[in-house]
Amino acid sequence: MTDTTTLIAYLLTAGAIVVSPGPDTTLIVRHTLTSGLPAGLGTVAGTTLGLAGHTLATVLGLSIIIAASKTALAVIAIVGAAYLAWLGWQAFSAGVISFGNVTASVGAPYVSARRALRDGLISNLFNPKIILLFLSLMPQFIGPESGSVPKQLAIMGVIYIAMSLAWQVPLALLAESIRGWLARPNVQRGINWTTGAILLGFAALMLYDHVL
Repeated sequence: MTDTTTLIAYLLTAGAIVVSPGPDTTLIVRHTLTSGLPAGLGTVAGTTLGLAGHTLATVLGLSIIIAASKTALAVIAIVGAAYLAWLGWQAFSAGVISFGNVTASVGAPYVSARRALRDGLISNLFNPKIILLFLSLMPQFIGPESGSVPKQLAIMGVIYIAMSLAWQVPLALLAESIRGWLARPNVQRGINWTTGAILLGFAALMLYDHVL
């Protein structure tokens, strides 16, 4: 990917995908709003590890094998959808959080940075759209004359991860800056129901696209 025009085209395409709403964005915002910046950044770290895993799988050719198997994609979609649905249900059933001592009332458990990292990692790794995204996006920008294909894929993966971090970290910081607004119970309930519905929607769409 030494050609400047190709690099710019990749940056624009990848950038548009990075900022488009998805499960990662929803989890980052939700965990930051309900549990603070450590949880938000933990989610960012989890999604970053997930993207690193997808990059490695793409470079090694594993993603191509998985994408070629409808059964494998279906299993991944089912696991990912189930996890998103579980997170969505937790959002629906959450109560109101007290920000004074950063503890939660019954039904609204505080999310630690470690658990947030796990949520971000699992939801990202088991999202078949990410696998297909890497397979459909990156090959379009590979130039055989530019050297080793695995090296080019690795570079594009690193660029994508860097762009994701450049978007997600400020997103978590922004969510942290408006946490005080969440002191109102009605606002918290609205966010719980909205994020819960979005996560359940992503789960349903995942099943529709890759299982049904």
